[in-house]
Amino acid sequence: MHEQQFLELLHQEEGKLFYIAWGILGQESDAWDVLQQSVEKAWRNRNKLKAVTVWQIFIDMFIRNEVIRHVYYGTIFIS
Repeated sequence: MHEQQFLELLHQEEGKLFYIAWGILGQESDAWDVLQQSVEKAWRNRNKLKAVTVWQIFIDMFIRNEVIRHVYYGTIFIS
């Protein structure tokens, strides 16, 4: 996926992704941390995404995995 395409799709979904994290975590600051970490990981892996049609699955996977890490470990880990 090209950089510009990634950024456009992210811009469209950012609010929804934030509310997913906030709804699960219950803390606004934690939700922003999770969103930032998820976007960083998705950005590093964007070349693995071949089609825009799977974008939603791709980005949702990153946000949900970071929420799980946050709940389980109690903090955000950079891997």
